Amino acid sequence: MWQGLIDFPLEEYTLLDDIVNIDPDKLNLPAALYSMDPHYSLSSEKPYKHILTHQRIFASFVNIELKATHKVALENWAIANEYDLVDEAVLESLGKPKLIVRYLNQ
Repeated sequence: MWQGLIDFPLEEYTLLDDIVNIDPDKLNLPAALYSMDPHYSLSSEKPYKHILTHQRIFASFVNIELKATHKVALENWAIANEYDLVDEAVLESLGKPKLIVRYLNQ
């Protein structure tokens, strides 16, 4: 079902309270990203709720902004960690889970 769909880097939590009260400064981002002086913002005040037949998913999205001067470092990090960096226009054409589509369409 999820095969062939893109995904964002993620951190999983078992307690809903951890998702509701997420602190972007306490994310387990790799040291390489911290060295790029990221700026964080939460995508919404409430977590997104997504119900599947076998589980309920509550998700908060954290927007991470980096200065353009870190573009090459970010590209190198993405390659080393098997992520693809794509423009918004390309992202629009990729298959995405409904949860990510809801986030992008907010």
